[in-house]
Amino acid sequence: LAATNLGDGDGDGEEDGEEDDDDQILTEDEIEVLPEDEADLESLVPRLASSAAPSALELAAEDAGTSSGGGGGGATTTSAIAAESCARARLLDRVASEVNRLRYYREKGKDLLFIRNLEPRIDAAEDTLASAVRDALSNATTTTRSKDALRHCLSAYCALGRVADAEEILRVERVAPAIKKVVDAQLAAASTSSGGTARARAQASSTSAYASLVDACARAALKACDLELEITRDVDGGDAELASEYDLLANCVLREVDGAVAAAKPAAYSPGAPDAFLANHLAAMAMIESLERQMPNVEALRRFRDSDAMSTFLKRWNLNAYYALRFQSIAGAVEEAASATGPLALAVRGNAGGFATAVAAAHWDGVERCWSEEVFLPLCADKFTKLTCDILNRYDAWLIQGLNGEKTEPPDAS
Repeated sequence: LAATNLGDGDGDGEEDGEEDDDDQILTEDEIEVLPEDEADLESLVPRLASSAAPSALELAAEDAGTSSGGGGGGATTTSAIAAESCARARLLDRVASEVNRLRYYREKGKDLLFIRNLEPRIDAAEDTLASAVRDALSNATTTTRSKDALRHCLSAYCALGRVADAEEILRVERVAPAIKKVVDAQLAAASTSSGGTARARAQASSTSAYASLVDACARAALKACDLELEITRDVDGGDAELASEYDLLANCVLREVDGAVAAAKPAAYSPGAPDAFLANHLAAMAMIESLERQMPNVEALRRFRDSDAMSTFLKRWNLNAYYALRFQSIAGAVEEAASATGPLALAVRGNAGGFATAVAAAHWDGVERCWSEEVFLPLCADKFTKLTCDILNRYDAWLIQGLNGEKTEPPDAS
């Protein structure tokens, strides 16, 4: 691309263009020709023999448009289509590598006048290439499902510095349709079982149906982009560079699952019903753990946890409001027990829960509730730890107040 598009522009770039052309010449042994492509190759001869030879990018884009329009006679086998898709993706990958090198040269020579004059042409060529790569990736994603074609397309996007665009295409064209099927099926089943009433549907949206929905959506998303995940998680093989650039589990899987489930069941995120909120949050975090187990190394796990998709997911859960409700319930019961009695001598109610005083039993019950499965959330561990310390401090203050009280007669044994 650099040689073809820039070599005929200015005299200063002519010598470098000729040198690059020599580097890109292929021998006959390196060119893979399919039998059904021989006619197409014959049609290329006058195009390549003309004085204004088209660039590799122009040929790739033109051929991509021709193939998508239906092509020349006879039924094409699935394997032939996959081979054609892979060949086109391979070509675009090579052109993208040249564009990447061209961008490097442009950055180094950004102060030169002739480089500045060429910038519009360079940008236009890059946009045209990005469009061709998008078509190739869309075809490989939804039609051929060729692993080699996918690898070349993802590599081309990486060379262009447009990884986010590739992830968006995979999310929209592979993950989103799979999740939509799951959501539509579960909502239809819930509507039928609830008799179609709005009140019943609202109640169903905040129950354990959330757990089954989020789990089903995660499994559907992982299955939909299994080949892409296999390519981008190969940290020890030939795709190590792709593994370090792409984060499909965060930007495709988690982003789409989170958005679809939140749109389908918004009431599941309300802390007003703390028991349902707890169950839904634990189910969501179980889904997150299942995705984290897919990570190939610690670096990938760190990028997943620091991603924007994870940040958006966590912001949906108002943990402060949940903790405030639990705090009112636990601390209120403890304070009521401590304030209802007088000095220590009057606080005896037999052997309540293994304790000599009811107040001690109330404080211990508050500590146990902080860490019970019905209340505790791991992401609120710091808050429940502080509440536990506050309860123990309150018990200490109650003891001191009782011991310093005026009534010191021994408690009634009855």
